[in-house]
Amino acid sequence: MGIPIVTRDSRNDLSFLLFCLAAFPQGSACGPNQIFDTCGSACQPSCKNPSPDVCVLKCIIGCRCEEGFIKNTDGNCVLTQDCS
Repeated sequence: MGIPIVTRDSRNDLSFLLFCLAAFPQGSACGPNQIFDTCGSACQPSCKNPSPDVCVLKCIIGCRCEEGFIKNTDGNCVLTQDCS
């Protein structure tokens, strides 16, 4: 069901970045309407919360929804109008 999500605080750590790039090659195992991101937001929009107000400053390494898509309750990236 996709790749695991790894979190990291905002400190620069080259060895951690190199580990993540080796462990999660770009584009690996991302589903439909998703892209791989080495430093995505910890507060991705979802059908339950389409506009998150408060967010922690952490990089999330893994797949995220492409622009214009949000995660539904099944974890799939869908258009906002397709949320039910």
